[in-house]
Amino acid sequence: MTGRVFRVIAVAAMLPLAALARPVNAQATFSATQNLVFGQLTPGVAKHVPTSDVINHGEYHMTGEGTFNVLFVLPTVLQSTTKAATIPLTFSATDAAITYKGITTSFSPSAGTSVRLTHGQQDADIKLGGTASPSAGVLAGTYTATITVYCIQTG
Repeated sequence: MTGRVFRVIAVAAMLPLAALARPVNAQATFSATQNLVFGQLTPGVAKHVPTSDVINHGEYHMTGEGTFNVLFVLPTVLQSTTKAATIPLTFSATDAAITYKGITTSFSPSAGTSVRLTHGQQDADIKLGGTASPSAGVLAGTYTATITVYCIQTG
């Protein structure tokens, strides 16, 4: 399988905080600080990026005051940027983690999580991993996907 080069990046798309039950705190922020990156893949070999992989996991930072739900809209494939080719993408029940008040807790990115922030006292960092599973005959190239993250203030 020599000569096949893969550059795989999952790009995070951030949406502004949205109010669900009450107006959003003007002091709240949510931003992508690092994209989820799979790097070079080998055809026929799945590659898992765990949340502990500080170089390749996706990372998001939030500050503010109140209770927030964090929800992901996750892609099922990475799409070639030049060809009609895809690489399956999956997320397990432990492919997301939140660090708040010095404690890291895993959660399912498909289910999302909730966090209560106290303004000026603690921020939260959310990490996202996943698995890319290229088939044996996948075409070489650059593949991308968009991960949309909603941070909704509920209290």
